[in-house]
This record gives sequence, C-alpha cells and structure tokens, in this order.
Amino acid sequence: KCAYCETLVDRRSSSCIDHYRPRRNTLGQDGETYLDHYWWLAFKWDNLLFSCPECSRMRGNRFPISGPRAEILAETESLNAELPLLLHPCVDWPEDHLDFQPDGPVMPLTERGKISVEMMGLNRPGLIEQRRAVASQLQAELGRESELKTAALPQLLRTWLAPELPFLGLRRAIIRRWLENRLKPSEGD
Repeated sequence: KCAYCETLVDRRSSSCIDHYRPRRNTLGQDGETYLDHYWWLAFKWDNLLFSCPECSRMRGNRFPISGPRAEILAETESLNAELPLLLHPCVDWPEDHLDFQPDGPVMPLTERGKISVEMMGLNRPGLIEQRRAVASQLQAELGRESELKTAALPQLLRTWLAPELPFLGLRRAIIRRWLENRLKPSEGD
C-alpha cells in the first residue's frame, strides 16, 4: 500500500519508490530550491517509501522544513535535527497529527498534519470515498457489538488492524472511538 495515503497499489502498475527527502532539486516551504540537498540519501533504506502514482505526483520534490536545513552530506544525527513538515509514514504516529473522520476526510490536528494533507492531497475525492466505504463497513461490524464476545475481541482487532489493510490510520481512529464509547460508564452507573 501507499505509505502516504494508505491505498492498496497493484505492484504491477505504475507504483513507484518515493524518496522521503528528495534526491535533487528539493523545494522548500516558500518555493526556494536546494539543488544539492539529499542526493546522498538516494539509496538509504530509511529514505525510501513505496508510493502510489497520485501521491508521488502530488508531492514532487517538495520537502518543507521548519528551521535550518541540514548541511550537504549530513549524517543521521544532523538529519534527525531537521524539523520536517511532511509526516514520515514510518516514523510519525499519524493520530498525533491527523484526525480521520468516519465520513472520509482527514482533518489536520497540527501544522505538520495540515501541510501533509495539503502536500499529499489526502482529501482527494476518490480517497474520501474509499475511506468512507471502509469506515462504513468497519462501523457495521462494530455495530454488532452484542455479538462481540470479549474473548473474541483480541482476534477481531488483529483482523481489523492487520498492517497490510488499506487505511489503517482510519481503522485505528474508528476502533479507538468505539472502544472509548464502549468503556464510558452509562448514565445509570
């Protein structure tokens, strides 16, 4: 699946490997270009992400940061000191920055979330519709709460939250809300 939007991608299609830090002509927040930044990371494993064509196209070479950019040929410690505004799908916890709505949209909770939603086009109409369908199906399954035995819940959660499924951030948000409502004391308690 795409590291950014979490849609399933047919590996035989025109999917691509995206570089979290672009390998050349990096565009900053205000449109400034950094010609020589990040080329040395082109084949670093932790800089490579599987991406769908839409996210790759939306993103381009943009890599905005807050504060100073690392020096050319910077090592891990200096790179970790950068403050990227684009969420890293393998490092950042999406729920800290994004609120996945059951009707499909993603609402930013932080500036990094806002920039990631805008840069990656995470509220594209097709994505909203796909997330809405997944949310509806999961909510229907959760709606059969009376059938859910407490002993079966761990296995169901593993099934619903399998890493290979699309829209895992949305799934976690829906299940978190469901669990919070389930654990709330009722008014008569």
